[in-house]
Amino acid sequence: LILRRVERLETIARRVLETIAVSGEPIDESLLREAVDLDEEAFLSAVDRLRTAGLVDEEQVGLQVTHRVTHPMVQEAVYQSLAPGSRRRVHATLAMAIERGQPDAVQELARHYHGAGHLVDPDRALVRYEATPLLHTLGCDIITGPPGVNLLDLHLLALGEAP
Repeated sequence: LILRRVERLETIARRVLETIAVSGEPIDESLLREAVDLDEEAFLSAVDRLRTAGLVDEEQVGLQVTHRVTHPMVQEAVYQSLAPGSRRRVHATLAMAIERGQPDAVQELARHYHGAGHLVDPDRALVRYEATPLLHTLGCDIITGPPGVNLLDLHLLALGEAP
């Protein structure tokens, strides 16, 4: 039933929904817009269609606007409906957008670098995390972020070893 509603969406709205679903959490509007690479009119139209369809909620706190999937079952259904390669591409796109716009969002970066797999340079990911003051503060302990991503996996990946 959920996927039938998603299948009826036009391509642009579906791409926005898939990106929100892959983000796995409320996503800042500017980050989302950068990740889906749409002009403002197309982006706002897609978000409006998703809200009208009851698939996405919007929340504004001060000047920050975030978007999230309305229900965990919708998020999971959309996420699982993506082919593995498509999921990796969305994770990679989100990782690059986060790195440019919110470089201190270490757990989100770790999750999306992990989800992107071979589509991102593991050495770049490793350098990014080692340069993060938070990791130095924690003594480079394993940081676990949903769903079970940890820094050790990234180190092993950078060394060419399977996590």
